[in-house]
Amino acid sequence: MVSLTTLVLLAFSSGLASAAPAKVSKLVTFGDSWTDTGRTFALTNGTWPTAAYYKGRFSNGPVWSESTGAKLTNYAYGGASTGSALIQGYTGANSDIPVPGVSEQIDQYLAATSDVSCNIHTLWAGGNDAFFAFVLGKNVTGADAASNLIRDVKKLQAKGAKNVVVFNLPELSAIPYLGSPDTIPARPFFAAFTKAFNDGVDRAAKADKSIKIFPTDKFIANYHIADTTTQCLNTTTQVPCADPARHLYWDAFHFTAGVHAAIGHAVKAYL
Repeated sequence: MVSLTTLVLLAFSSGLASAAPAKVSKLVTFGDSWTDTGRTFALTNGTWPTAAYYKGRFSNGPVWSESTGAKLTNYAYGGASTGSALIQGYTGANSDIPVPGVSEQIDQYLAATSDVSCNIHTLWAGGNDAFFAFVLGKNVTGADAASNLIRDVKKLQAKGAKNVVVFNLPELSAIPYLGSPDTIPARPFFAAFTKAFNDGVDRAAKADKSIKIFPTDKFIANYHIADTTTQCLNTTTQVPCADPARHLYWDAFHFTAGVHAAIGHAVKAYL
């Protein structure tokens, strides 16, 4: 297994270390279920995600931001897209409850916050843009989602945000959701979406050195673990596997708590 130190250095090699601010008030997170610490659970009156998940997180334990040790304010919702104007994101057991996209989350934050200059802001989204484009038959590309997220970054910067980190996407075509005969044919779409999204945010970061990228794709690819293809939780019976620590994925879309902790520790080293 690649050591945590190596994974942290990998993140730093992408320029994160140079972004570290001298004074940080708190960590403010925007995004989807990979970051949500309970907003979706509250929105659905404690019904989603189910009791098989940890305290309303979309995992079997705390998500990455909770391992940073930072004072945390979360705006992320499970099912969120980069922005509802591009494509609406949904949550719930039947994916029928609309949730604010990152653009709307940032609007809520800016309306409630007078000084954003000393906060670190993270944006991790795009996966649901791909998912809902696929299931709803919408013409939304990875490049579209990347452009949308970068517009969100610029919106924050225009209000005085100095510390912004964009998480790129892990390889979406590798998620367990795409392991069934019905969904395997969609792998090329998700692979192309991932590449276009990551290329888009990389170009933006090269053009604007104030935008920092957390290389989720490289981080996950180098996070060697026994089972990288199957989910631990049986979402039909709601019974988990006996060894979640050996699994990359808790369910068809979401990482296990150990993976979240590793990501959180890498971000903590940056903070």
